[in-house]
Amino acid sequence: MISKDAVFDYPRFFNTLIQITKDQLGLPMLNQENTGEPPQFPYCTFHLMQGHQRVTSDVIHGHRESMIIPVSLTVHAQYSADGAQYGEMLLMAFQSQTANYALHEIECGIQTFSGVFVQNRSVVIGGMTYDHAFGFDLNFTAMNPYVEDTGAIDHIVMNKDKKDSIDIKEESDNGNN
Repeated sequence: MISKDAVFDYPRFFNTLIQITKDQLGLPMLNQENTGEPPQFPYCTFHLMQGHQRVTSDVIHGHRESMIIPVSLTVHAQYSADGAQYGEMLLMAFQSQTANYALHEIECGIQTFSGVFVQNRSVVIGGMTYDHAFGFDLNFTAMNPYVEDTGAIDHIVMNKDKKDSIDIKEESDNGNN
């Protein structure tokens, strides 16, 4: 049975994004799919655009996958100018050494800032009210900690007496078999 400890810790990742935003901008950040009442403007949201994309798998007594996690980050404000300004500040927050360190602590990083810019994502709500939203998408890199006991082979013995016979000895925990 695969445990939660064997896969990427999304709650910890999202909590790190929330903490970076709070520390760098002093603004709350919540999941865009939140169905509760939003906080007062300005505030930020994150949206997991899709599940992670596998990039590589390394097999050494199990495996760890290098993966990309695409996330959309958006600032919501009462006025367009405030939204644009906070959007730029949010981008700067994730470019900071503080964010880099916080992400490194959970074995994550940001793939690139090349081509990343703040976009106007404003929408009309309730007929005449605007949600002035400005944001950008980032690809975060991470390692999936999944480890599987592969039963590593300690040594192989070829049996000359029996045709087509091979004895395989697996490593034990204490190295003695």
